[in-house]
Amino acid sequence: VHGDSSRFETTGTPMAAPLTRRVRRAFSDAKSSPEHGVAIEGEFAPDELAGFVAQLMVSKKVLQVVLSKNALGFEGADALARALGSSSITSLTLTENNLGCDAAEALAAVLSSSLITTLNLSKNFIGDDGAEALALALASSPITSLDLSKNAFKARGVAAIARSLASSRLSTLSLRANVLGVEGAASIARALNASGVTSLDLGYTKLDAGGVDALARELPSTQVATLDLTGNSLRVEGAEAL
Repeated sequence: VHGDSSRFETTGTPMAAPLTRRVRRAFSDAKSSPEHGVAIEGEFAPDELAGFVAQLMVSKKVLQVVLSKNALGFEGADALARALGSSSITSLTLTENNLGCDAAEALAAVLSSSLITTLNLSKNFIGDDGAEALALALASSPITSLDLSKNAFKARGVAAIARSLASSRLSTLSLRANVLGVEGAASIARALNASGVTSLDLGYTKLDAGGVDALARELPSTQVATLDLTGNSLRVEGAEAL
């Protein structure tokens, strides 16, 4: 068990939960950190996540949270989501936590009531459904930087993200290592000129010359200043289009 959401009442208020040594140390370190950040790597022990979330809700000075390789899954993400609305967090990184689409949906549901401007959900296999849920939340959230690298979504998820760009506050977007292809590239390309995106990472997204050409046609009318196409088959045609 990595996170026990039954330790939360329906109001979202945490019940008493013990603080392990590494959780106490992480919050103690945050007090002296210029970034006011809490970072914990590695799987949570039973009940440890409940203590972490309870502390998070009362620690108003914590602005950044980095949880990587904690095996949060849905229950852990759902418990964490309940704390976001009452926390001061502006930056949340949940890299490689086996979240899946249900956890992405739980997080998306609370983004509009949070202060989060930077969200990193890379390597979590949220799929097309998770991407769609997050896309719907972008318009009403304060997020300006979104990292969805390596999340196993394809054209449908990419199209949902593309549709949300114009109404979002995003300036930095990473879709690295998801499958875009020509269709996904075209949907992103069409959406860029109505967006505020200035940095776009499409590395390793299986783009070919056709996808690159679709991007190249739209780039002059966008605000994109940084574009990463590493690991794609641009060929001569794609390079010439750029």
